Amino acid sequence: MTLKHILSICTALLLAPVLRAQTGTVQGRLTEGEPGQEQPIPFANVLVAGTTVGTTTDLDGNYQLTVEAGTHAVVFSFVGFGTDTVRNVVVRPGETTRLDHGMGSSAIDIDEFEVVQKVDRERETVLLMDRKETTALVQNIGAQELKKKGANDVADGVKKVVGLSVVGDRYLMVRGMGDRYNAAYLNGLPLPSPDPDAKVAPLDIFPTTIVSSLSVNKAFTPELYGDFAGGAVDIRTKETTDETVLRVNVGGGLNTQTTFQDFRSYNGGTTDFWGFDDGTRDLPPSLAGRTPQLNSEVSPFRKNFDPTTGTARPDLNFGLFGATSFRLGEEVKLHVLASANYRNQNRYRNGKNRIMNALNIALIDYDFETWEFSTQSSLLGSATLELGKRHEVSFTSMMANISTDQFRENYGYHFDYAPNNVYARRYTYRQNQVRVNQVRGSHHFGIADRLLVDWAASMSNASSDEPDRRQLVYLYEPGAPQDQYLFNGLDRIENQRWYSGLDEEETSAHAGLAYRLLQREIEDDMVSLLTIRTGADMKSKQRDFGYDLWVYDLSQIGQTYPTVDVYTPDQYLNNENYANGVYDIQNATTPDADHTIEQDIQAGYFAAEVDIIPRKLKVLGGARVEMGQQTIFYRKQSDSFFQPIRKATIDETDVLPYASVKYDINEKNVLRLSGSQTISRPGFREMAPFEYTEYFAGVKNVGNPELQNGSVTNVDARYEVYPTAGELIALGVFGKALQDPIEKVALATASGQLQSFANTDRGTVAGVELEVVKRLSFLGSSDSSFFNDLSIGFNASYLYSQVTIDSDLGGGDAATVVLTNRERPLQGASPYLINADLSWTKTFSERFRGVATLAYNIYGKRVFAVGANGLGDQYEMPFGQLNLILRGEIGERWQANLTFRNLTDAQYRIEQENREGTAILNSYRMGMNVSFGVGFRIL
Repeated sequence: MTLKHILSICTALLLAPVLRAQTGTVQGRLTEGEPGQEQPIPFANVLVAGTTVGTTTDLDGNYQLTVEAGTHAVVFSFVGFGTDTVRNVVVRPGETTRLDHGMGSSAIDIDEFEVVQKVDRERETVLLMDRKETTALVQNIGAQELKKKGANDVADGVKKVVGLSVVGDRYLMVRGMGDRYNAAYLNGLPLPSPDPDAKVAPLDIFPTTIVSSLSVNKAFTPELYGDFAGGAVDIRTKETTDETVLRVNVGGGLNTQTTFQDFRSYNGGTTDFWGFDDGTRDLPPSLAGRTPQLNSEVSPFRKNFDPTTGTARPDLNFGLFGATSFRLGEEVKLHVLASANYRNQNRYRNGKNRIMNALNIALIDYDFETWEFSTQSSLLGSATLELGKRHEVSFTSMMANISTDQFRENYGYHFDYAPNNVYARRYTYRQNQVRVNQVRGSHHFGIADRLLVDWAASMSNASSDEPDRRQLVYLYEPGAPQDQYLFNGLDRIENQRWYSGLDEEETSAHAGLAYRLLQREIEDDMVSLLTIRTGADMKSKQRDFGYDLWVYDLSQIGQTYPTVDVYTPDQYLNNENYANGVYDIQNATTPDADHTIEQDIQAGYFAAEVDIIPRKLKVLGGARVEMGQQTIFYRKQSDSFFQPIRKATIDETDVLPYASVKYDINEKNVLRLSGSQTISRPGFREMAPFEYTEYFAGVKNVGNPELQNGSVTNVDARYEVYPTAGELIALGVFGKALQDPIEKVALATASGQLQSFANTDRGTVAGVELEVVKRLSFLGSSDSSFFNDLSIGFNASYLYSQVTIDSDLGGGDAATVVLTNRERPLQGASPYLINADLSWTKTFSERFRGVATLAYNIYGKRVFAVGANGLGDQYEMPFGQLNLILRGEIGERWQANLTFRNLTDAQYRIEQENREGTAILNSYRMGMNVSFGVGFRIL
């Protein structure tokens, strides 16, 4: 499907609401009690007689309905109150009719009406109710809470969940466990990753504007794939509803150390603004393949090394969302939804980057500056077909794209080039993209819908391209002006152009059924004493990666140009000088440049849920049998291009048991216990035996194709208290025993800067988690409006982790492991995490409602990199962020927000703990971000 077709479909979906009949709004508040002593009725049903338009009241008894203009009867119902009907409610086009109602004792026969409005799973109160009723150890955060806490993307959102953190603004850590121990799903189906370094897709690629809710499973259940031990994040996209909506939003932002300042870049492509390369950076056709043809008279590359300087513009974002529904028959409805979003930002950073020896003497001591322009865009389309009350089929198509265009400078001391200093400039453009197409169905059969059959299938693609990464390195005497530097002709590999591409195809499918047995009537309600769940899953993926490296041999250029101007390199690296032999271009691509990794998983599961004491004590047990095969096809760096391709395979069948207990002590207190066995598979990049350096003078990483699966034993216990609707106090403990865990290790090499991966001996993770969601009305009197409008959210976790590394480990084909510490915390594991927020929600009038939230999060000192050759381990130091989010709803159509992020502008810092003391290796500040936006509901 072409981009033109996709845009046409999205446009049609977005404009569909405009073609529908004119509508108006009915809103109000449902209460009970004597005048002056009214109390709200939450979660009551509100519907329009003779239609299928309906909703439920929120925690404060408020509701809102969008209906066609005309005169209607509005029906209110709630258990224990019977049913009330208010007739002759007049609704005018484009206007709002206020209808507050107090529930009485009179009732009508409501058999002719049918509430079909879906539960709004974006609301915090609904998700807490789901959490209380579920038998799994799951935590949810809905779109409502994401907005309140100022989350722009999913990476921001998961930081609000207890025990979760994000490394590098992108990569998920759950209970101190990194990428290989976690999993990501989209609407319950596996999600591919466009990042070469990650199994879990970078979560910042998904804007919260397309998210209905986030679900985090911290304990294994048989329905989930078995290769996780930390957490499985399920991103639920926006759901279709009966409501007709067309909404537009636009916003901007500032960064205190970037916006309106000088901003360095280079001549890129014409479509960079939108996050797509227009082909400007493509590898020249003459250089494609493994036998390229070089013309000795004409350089294959354009002149495009010269930097440019402009002014950093404010950030920009805009989005469009539309949804509607059509009745195709008496019991057939079609719901459609579409969303398009775009966001960009400019960011400047400057700081220090060092490499120290064990005596705290600097081997490399650079100042660095980066100027980065990034974009985030997404398209989402969804259609749901309801076939009566028992059958539903839905289709979802999504594309998410993220691009970064970075200009980086390093300058300072390098021991290899002393007494000269080094100046290096690198241009890096990277584009990551995920495309997902899903179809899902659910069908109920039998008396009281005893049998549920659900199925799903997905075809997904993820890609990551890094085209024409350019780097030039210069030498200079300290204090020399920048037009009197000289090219580094000592090491040809430093002056380069790099092209890489990754493509990952994934197909997955699921079929399952649940059958409720031994139904009994208890307290006028039917309860199943036994529920059986069984099903099958399959997942097949293939990742292809390759790169081309071309280098500039500048060993002779100093004879023609003893000194050069670093701002005009194109006057030296041009066709004339290339033809005259002043410099040369050479292919430095090695045989390990290409590799393919295939993964095939087939699984079946069975689980039984038994009500030992109905509505009181549930016991669950089951197992998953998972057959997994993972194969890498590769060459080593020392091989030749003509040598047969090597192959390494992990082929295992695992039986993964599971058991849990849920005990409802009373209506407000719940105790949960869980135990399971899971596995950890090597990440694709961890198996790939090619070297990659993230930035100039950075540490090199190489994969190990000899890695094997590890296993994890998991236990959890959690006690939950639900004081009132929408409130929660929870305390949990957990423990994990890791066998053959995979860890990053340092290798003994001549450079001393090479890291790989190896199966270590064992590891242990244990911790305590506390979570509180509470209104502060108890601090004041019953009529104290200030405290009634205040609420807090707080979660904290304490973590202990230790991994033990064998002394005789090897990194596959690499040299001996030379770690300084054989026992240490898990890499990336913070000993503590704290998230806290204070929210003030105030309804000032019928036309204005405001929310102010002050949010803070901080993580404890965590291992960033492992020390070797007597060097201490490197630690990422605690980093706290304070945000203020202001939101307002003006009338029925307008929304506005103002957000201040990183109010304290805390310093990010990496330290190395050597025997001679602590050394700062990396430090910088990000500045404070101010963003603002408005939204308008057209329909």
